Amino acid sequence: MDLVVAVAFVVIATRFNLQPTGSFDPWLLLVFFPLIVFVHEAGHAVAALLVGHRVLEVKIGAGPSVTAWQGRWRLVLGLFPLGGHVMAGSSDPSSYRAKRLAITAAGPAMNALMFAVAPLIDASSTTLRDFAIVNACVLISNLFPYSVRTPYGPQRTDGLGLVRTVSDSEWQLAEERSGFAVARAVLADQRGDREEVRRITDEAGAMNPRSVVLRTWLGYRAIRDQGYVSARTIFRELVDEDRTLSVAGLGQRDDVSRGIHLNNLAWCDLMLDDPALIEEALSSSAGAIDLLPGHPAIRGTRAFALILGGRPREGIDLGHAAYARTKEAPTKALQACVLSIGYARRWRFGQAARWIELARRADPSCSLLDRASGELETLRPRGDGAVAESG
Repeated sequence: MDLVVAVAFVVIATRFNLQPTGSFDPWLLLVFFPLIVFVHEAGHAVAALLVGHRVLEVKIGAGPSVTAWQGRWRLVLGLFPLGGHVMAGSSDPSSYRAKRLAITAAGPAMNALMFAVAPLIDASSTTLRDFAIVNACVLISNLFPYSVRTPYGPQRTDGLGLVRTVSDSEWQLAEERSGFAVARAVLADQRGDREEVRRITDEAGAMNPRSVVLRTWLGYRAIRDQGYVSARTIFRELVDEDRTLSVAGLGQRDDVSRGIHLNNLAWCDLMLDDPALIEEALSSSAGAIDLLPGHPAIRGTRAFALILGGRPREGIDLGHAAYARTKEAPTKALQACVLSIGYARRWRFGQAARWIELARRADPSCSLLDRASGELETLRPRGDGAVAESG
């Protein structure tokens, strides 16, 4: 994309007879980019409001950010003014595709408008000419259809957004509407408004009862609340659907979606602590790690399944790899507890106790702490029966 922008800059500079005289001041980019990004995102937000969609968040810039204003929607300002996004949507299916096209096209339309208007204000102004050129480069790069991976998931350019809005099936558009409902539910959940969460999810479920994204989030939330029976029911159903892609109206599932469903089913089986579910956990975790071999949480689940399935040495090795690549404290605590159970089953009780302590430091409320401690107390000999550790 740097190459595309560079070529675009050369082409437009040639068209406007921009000579390499040193007249362009690169410091102007510090003014140009924030203004360009602001107007671009404002175009998306205003278009969303005009077609009746709800705006949840407008972000200007990238990198470390602060919430500048929080009311009916959030304004977030990033340190680097190199991009942004508008989180907007609706659960109303009427004319949804046309409305999405209008919202997606509004941002690039603002760039095109600024490019056209700037020279008309003062044709002799080199600053306005340079502003127009930078606008054109941003416009061209933004219309190039591609997506990038970010900590928030894949982010699409407006060019790809336009292509996808035209080409997506009705099932995919319905999933997008359900995804927006999930975003609203997540924000309500963060505020602690459980009644609002229930209202949003009930409404979304009535509109699209077979939504994958909605059921996945409800299953995840059940796991978080330790409702493993209901979560297992959800993920068991999703896994069965993933294996039967010919089911009408349920769409195609990618490797990430299928891997998450398998992993979460395995985790529910393991947390229920039912020996009859160990084989399913082993099978599901093996399928998940085949699809997403580098994901630390999926490695951690597989490690837990191996340990409970009678292969603690393999589980411990994989558990160490998962723990080393995990950054979030709650997940590190879970994986430390898994390692503690593994070491206890190998009669290395000192190591098991140390991992329990690491888990307690990372997250004192970890849902596996009591189980890991109980396993250690059950297996560890007392008094004269102590066993010396080796290795």
